[in-house]
Amino acid sequence: MIVYTSRFCSIEFDAATATVKHNWTAATSEMTNEEFQVAERSLADVIKANKPRCIQTDALEFNFVISPDLQEWNAVTVLELFASLGGKKIGILIPPDIFAQVSIQQALDESESAFETRYFESRKDQTEWLNS
Repeated sequence: MIVYTSRFCSIEFDAATATVKHNWTAATSEMTNEEFQVAERSLADVIKANKPRCIQTDALEFNFVISPDLQEWNAVTVLELFASLGGKKIGILIPPDIFAQVSIQQALDESESAFETRYFESRKDQTEWLNS
């Protein structure tokens, strides 16, 4: 069930697998810091409401560089919340743009949480790992 959508991303919750699916769009190349925060606050709201076991992120079209300040903000706003509610795994399909890929990895590195994070080039591998 899709619970949030904007021109930058969609967020849905799959109750059968207790997974939040977070899909970024190519429009992220035009996204501002404030718009990134709106999207991530929406993700935090979905996490609070559903207490997912996993987050499945499709960042293949993600084209926004997350600044160090936003990385820290995201760690507190989303990642620590996910961990505190029992989240176990985050699987991310990585984009071909090395700069966007690095900023995604750095944003997740800001969190010193108990969940596992892995990066994938294949949706099949990502889904299999999240469901294992």
